[in-house]
Amino acid sequence: MGEISVLHRRIAAALEAGQPVAQVASAFGVSRSTVYQVRLKAGLKPDRFWKRVAAGGDDECWPWLGETWPNGYGKFIVTTRPRVATGAHRQAWERSHRSVIDANSVVGQTCRNPLCCNPQHLYLGRKLANGSGPRRRPTNRTAAPRLSDNQVLQVRRRLTHSWTYGTVLQLDAEIAAEVGTTRAAISSIRMGLTYRHLGGAIHPGRYSTQRSKATNT
Repeated sequence: MGEISVLHRRIAAALEAGQPVAQVASAFGVSRSTVYQVRLKAGLKPDRFWKRVAAGGDDECWPWLGETWPNGYGKFIVTTRPRVATGAHRQAWERSHRSVIDANSVVGQTCRNPLCCNPQHLYLGRKLANGSGPRRRPTNRTAAPRLSDNQVLQVRRRLTHSWTYGTVLQLDAEIAAEVGTTRAAISSIRMGLTYRHLGGAIHPGRYSTQRSKATNT
């Protein structure tokens, strides 16, 4: 009984430090429901940042579910009066490391997914001389095979008719297995980052495509 109490205290401390439920569950080898129960018993309120993140496995992308900037990155409102906003991925790094980033530092993503907030995919860098972001950290990821326009159109239809915030990770993985590509590739299609000639970002109940000239001829 004493060991359980110690474990619960450690879980509560991790939650109080701002770590997301999925990360705490993985770190302590317990289920998410256990973490939720500990949070409830400890009287801790859900973190308003992490509840907008679809947290998954340690190696998976954790997409931001809230507002976005025009460049496709997540947007988190830090304060409303005065209104202060920052990048969601930047906020994820600060909360995970419990450290504030200075103005000359930027947060990069090894997965190259602008909505990803998984701390395992984030790294800190310095702005380049031209004011652009950090040089990409080399990765061992294998490039996803290119899909045909017809395959992408089928993926877009599937995403439109099935997509909800609660199932986004599971759905992306399921479709990726069906068409023989990676979950990140499906996520990029959903966000309108790739195959733009076939349409932009996909939202529930909305589906629009524009076939390429090659497809029409």
